[in-house]
Amino acid sequence: MENQDKPLNLKALRREREIAFQILMDALGPQKANLHQSLAEAEERYKVEGSPKGLLRQLVLGVVQWKARLEWIVSTQFAGYYKAPLPVRVLLLMGTYQVVMLDRIPFYAAVNETMKLFHAGLAPSKYKPVINGVLREIARAPYPHIGHMQNSEDAFFVAYSHPRWLVRRWRKRLGIEEAVALCKANCLKAPFSIRLNPLKISFSELRKELRRLDIECKPHPLSPEMVVLLTPVNIYRVPLFHQGLFLPQDISSWIVPRVLDPRPGEHVLDCCAAPGIKTTQISSLMENSGEIVAVEREPGRTETLKETCHRWGAENVEIIEGDIREVSKSAMAERRFHRVLVDAPCSDLGVIRRHPEIRWRRKSGDLRAYATVQGEILDAVAPLVSKGGVMVYSVCSTEPEEGEQTIKGFLKRHTEFCLDELDKQLPGPFVEKARVEQGTLWVAPHLLNADGFFVARLRKQ
Repeated sequence: MENQDKPLNLKALRREREIAFQILMDALGPQKANLHQSLAEAEERYKVEGSPKGLLRQLVLGVVQWKARLEWIVSTQFAGYYKAPLPVRVLLLMGTYQVVMLDRIPFYAAVNETMKLFHAGLAPSKYKPVINGVLREIARAPYPHIGHMQNSEDAFFVAYSHPRWLVRRWRKRLGIEEAVALCKANCLKAPFSIRLNPLKISFSELRKELRRLDIECKPHPLSPEMVVLLTPVNIYRVPLFHQGLFLPQDISSWIVPRVLDPRPGEHVLDCCAAPGIKTTQISSLMENSGEIVAVEREPGRTETLKETCHRWGAENVEIIEGDIREVSKSAMAERRFHRVLVDAPCSDLGVIRRHPEIRWRRKSGDLRAYATVQGEILDAVAPLVSKGGVMVYSVCSTEPEEGEQTIKGFLKRHTEFCLDELDKQLPGPFVEKARVEQGTLWVAPHLLNADGFFVARLRKQ
């Protein structure tokens, strides 16, 4: 269950429930809106406190994360749930989540507040007795258990709220015990870490500045430049972020530029660079010397990349807007780079715990489509790597189609490349707990409490 520190002012939070309903309608409906972007925009537009402990974020992220379990609970009381209109389903999910998962909200308040949303005209009037009756039955009944299910796949699906296709492939590939561990990890809150800007501030100075804002932190055990925030906070509202003193980053993302191991004075290509988290880290590792060419395809993300580099003070970055598959044949056809980073677009199945909607939006067929694009990017930039140079490939996915199989196919097509050892660039816990093979790294949330990533280090012979 999700706990909250203070009793909730139900009247004051009614507006947050209304906003949550609209966001969930967009997220679970055909529009499939970006959940975190919708939350950020709503918090700004309606001046809602953006704390991760706020009811708005809890409702939206909680309902999406636990969708399968909540739907199973509702369907035990309402056989017609899956055929009901979307507004009815969203109201039932919101009400059930508050009754079952939020133990600081009295059940009568959860039911009454859901019905007030209904009376605001958000759902067809004929469903009034259904919504009211179902939520009251759920509130009166004992906490629903799934132990009586005979089909283990159904039990798995409901207990950990992951899509069946993903459950099947993980059980087949990882075994039942590890599949359970991975699903459990995806249901936990991810630690929130930031990377401080060594060009502007030290850890002790940053901690002092954060404490002035009532934000507690601690050093990350794997890196002196990484900091774990202990106080729930919307960092985009923290002035220190806008001063370029830190950027949000998970430890798995942090390891990628370390594996690239750029040196001061070198020429580096960052192929899919936005929003600039790894670009700025590469710049810091190069001590702001040499040259980084950062390529981004989407105009909006290119602007974000520019802003990130400017805030950070990364002065050795040249930004090019365009698809790297085309840019590599035109603007940079004659250039060569000591290091190339391909942080490729992917399914994002390694960051489900941060973006719960991903589990419901991805389909098994998506993996091959992503792998095709990933292979095309690798093929396009292979000629740009100088002889003896290093290329690092990374995806925030745990699936072999986007990891091992993509690299295996690339090496068959490009015999001038070989896997290069990356152990020396890894902190000890990565070597001990993640899966490190010759030239590749596979890490998942249940192994290291870090985002799921696949990383390969290649050298051009």
